[in-house]
Amino acid sequence: MRYRVDLHGHLALCEANYRALERLVPRLAAGDRFALELPGGRFRLRVVERTPYTALVVIAAEASGWLAWPELAVRIYCDARLAEVVRFGRERRVAPRNPYPNRRMHQPDEKRQWNRFLGDFLAAALRHGQGVPAVCEV
Repeated sequence: MRYRVDLHGHLALCEANYRALERLVPRLAAGDRFALELPGGRFRLRVVERTPYTALVVIAAEASGWLAWPELAVRIYCDARLAEVVRFGRERRVAPRNPYPNRRMHQPDEKRQWNRFLGDFLAAALRHGQGVPAVCEV
């Protein structure tokens, strides 16, 4: 059966990711940096770009020994209250639906998997860390 993009599900996932980020980090300004300690290691969140309605946050792990962690770039849409993964490791701009097999060997639902990964990470961070309200000022 061919994979069909669930737009409502995707937007719900991006909204849940926004709410989780909103609880984890304070108001975002370009150049802000945050550290997050989790049982699996230490993570850095860095705001690399800030505009009136968006922010770009990069999430990276410090050296964590045997565990490989892809660097994530997350675009936060403050006006829409959504957060979406726009880069996963070296991969950028994956299509919402991919033919399979394909040259990059992306799964048909690769974009959804990136955002679910972010959601799982943020859920773990909220369970094992402390949050501060307000991601964006609009």
